Amino acid sequence: MSDASMSDASMSDASMSNSMMVTQSAGALPMEVCAPINKFEVIKLTEDDYGDVEPVVIGGTEILADSLIVHIDLVRGAAFLMNIRTKPKKPKEVAITDLVEAIQRKEVIKVSSFKRSRTVHLDDLSEKELQLASKRFAVIKTIGDLDEFFANNYGKGTIVGVAKKHGYSKQQVYKIIWTYLFNECCYASLGKGLGESVTRVRKKERNVTKPLGRKSDIEKLLGEPTRKMLTPEDFENFRWAVKQLTSNTKLRLRSFFATYEHMINKRYSYLTGVYDNSLVADTGSNSDNESFEEHLKPSYGQFYYWLTKEYGPKKTALRNAQMTNAECNNNFNGHHGHAFTNLINVGQRLEFDETPFDEELVSSFDVTKRVGKITLYVLRCAVTRYIFSFHVTFGAPSVEQAATALYQCFRSKADWLESLGLPEYIDEWKHTGLPEALAVDNAEFNNTKSEYIAKTLGIRLDFSKSGQGKDKPFVESAFKTLVGNLPNLSRGHKSESPSEQRSNTARRYASLIRQELVKILMETIIHHNNFHINKHIQLPREAIDDGVSRIPKDLFRWSVENSKSCLRTNYTDEDLRKSLLPRGDVTVHKKGIRLLGMEHEVWFSSNEIRLSEYQHRPAKGRSKSSKFQCSYDPDDLSKIWIYVENKVFEAVLDKKYERYIGLNRAERAALNLKQLENEHEARQAHANSKARLFHSTQNTVLKAEKRRKANQGNSTTNKSEVTENRKFDHSHDVSPMHATDSDVPLSNQDSGHNKNNNTTTKHTSWKDEE
Repeated sequence: MSDASMSDASMSDASMSNSMMVTQSAGALPMEVCAPINKFEVIKLTEDDYGDVEPVVIGGTEILADSLIVHIDLVRGAAFLMNIRTKPKKPKEVAITDLVEAIQRKEVIKVSSFKRSRTVHLDDLSEKELQLASKRFAVIKTIGDLDEFFANNYGKGTIVGVAKKHGYSKQQVYKIIWTYLFNECCYASLGKGLGESVTRVRKKERNVTKPLGRKSDIEKLLGEPTRKMLTPEDFENFRWAVKQLTSNTKLRLRSFFATYEHMINKRYSYLTGVYDNSLVADTGSNSDNESFEEHLKPSYGQFYYWLTKEYGPKKTALRNAQMTNAECNNNFNGHHGHAFTNLINVGQRLEFDETPFDEELVSSFDVTKRVGKITLYVLRCAVTRYIFSFHVTFGAPSVEQAATALYQCFRSKADWLESLGLPEYIDEWKHTGLPEALAVDNAEFNNTKSEYIAKTLGIRLDFSKSGQGKDKPFVESAFKTLVGNLPNLSRGHKSESPSEQRSNTARRYASLIRQELVKILMETIIHHNNFHINKHIQLPREAIDDGVSRIPKDLFRWSVENSKSCLRTNYTDEDLRKSLLPRGDVTVHKKGIRLLGMEHEVWFSSNEIRLSEYQHRPAKGRSKSSKFQCSYDPDDLSKIWIYVENKVFEAVLDKKYERYIGLNRAERAALNLKQLENEHEARQAHANSKARLFHSTQNTVLKAEKRRKANQGNSTTNKSEVTENRKFDHSHDVSPMHATDSDVPLSNQDSGHNKNNNTTTKHTSWKDEE
């Protein structure tokens, strides 16, 4: 036997003799209490009459709760007790003799074991958990002798080296040690969670018999149920939603609320009908969906409460994995201000602004080519929150672009929607008019060009302070509205991840074309105007009596019908064109009207101008073309307006140039580029064929020249000989044909003289003309 073993044995004998001596002196204590203490036994504290645990002091060490003996150092005569009512943490050291005396005095009670909240076996571990247990047990093996660990002030001086060797922090190493000791040195326990999860006791499931939460105002006042009693299917849907949030799929759910809305749209909606196949191309789908009634689907509060209870502190990490809280608030909360507090009537103030829309697009003509982002202009009413209109362009922000956008917003909605190729939305947008004031930025409108616009239209421009989006709060928040579901569904939308922004991931996944994005924006605005309930609007009593809801379209319509609108409708489209559209020059030719100053040739036609004298063949001494001024929209050349002697004539694209209808400047350039690319191989083939033709003709001519020199030399022939030679060749250049009854004699079909052939005014003589 080694010295250490002998020392341990002697110490054990001495401890046992001391225990027996104490027992004999006490006289009346039961034998099981006086037995020597053993490792992994439990020291329980006594309870008072009310069931509360009374702390006890053992040898100067205060024990606050039931404890587990995790180590016994017989050499030093010390026992180490770990609290079993909290997470595993640093054990407390007490003398063995003091502990035995406390047991004998019945200050504490020694029991063999306690009921654990979790017992783990190797068979319960997955492959990943087995690897984790092996990795953590390597830490225990590195520490080695636990007697030395406890004797050396809990591994002071060595724990740093152990942590560095295994790639853990000091705190993590201690968690591994305390968990290992708490579970009676069980290897399998290292494959599960550390810290609080070791002692966590699952609460009994609550038996819910009615919907939880407070009643809403609708349920209180109208008696309509709005709360749902959650079922196992709902919890399964919650787990599915979180999986969509965390899984690496095409979805880009950026917040818990976006995750909730995605779940509601996917799991709590149903088909109401199937469209005719002829409508599939227009709707993009052959079915229609409606959402469940409010009391049949969980609320966001229920989803968020479940998320908090299920994930606890991990909920913050779950959210920050998609977007940090600061970024979420910065990007999605919008801006609020007080510049609108004195407004009471529709049309007193419209807010107008632009922003780069964070969706990467591809070309409408070649989906392999990426064209970047559009600039989005929005016009919104500050009183009703009604979105008047919008305009998209690939051009950079400027006075000209802003003026064109205003023209699209104030013009007839029917013409505007037809120019976009979306005439089915005409009934959704009928309201228009010029406001008293227009809230704008300093950038595009603080110049002399914008003064002319404001003066001719009779609109007051209210400039916002530099860098203060709060002066135009509603149009700023409209940008958030128009983003809609794109951040959560489209991988071509700008990412919030700095690494993805640096690598331009969104551009790599760009898939939408401009027309598709316009359609999405259109449907998003219609949804907002027709269905969004704005709870921040305070309605007048008359509106409530008339049954008006706080929906922008209803409130706007009610204001117009009850003469509470300041919008001016006494203007014409010509007034807008003169004030907002850029001016250009056209030249009138016999074949049409050409717009000058364009990157490519564009021709128009006008019935009025065609019937006038300007498009006739010019008289002698007169210029070949007439030049006039015109107004045109650079992003829509379907129509232009020509000013001729105090008259305005409308001209439309010529039939040969109708391919430009509905295309903006960049799209027209892309279409022309695609045409050149399509003809690139054809141009080279044309050049190759032309070269072959030249050399073939040259070879034929050279051969004929050599034959002439060999046979005729340089002799000449008179005219009569030439005529006779032509007749001879002509009589032999037609192959014999088999005649039938219905055939016309060959001599009558072609006698070699024009008089016997088809009627013509040109006669060719066999003789050369003099």
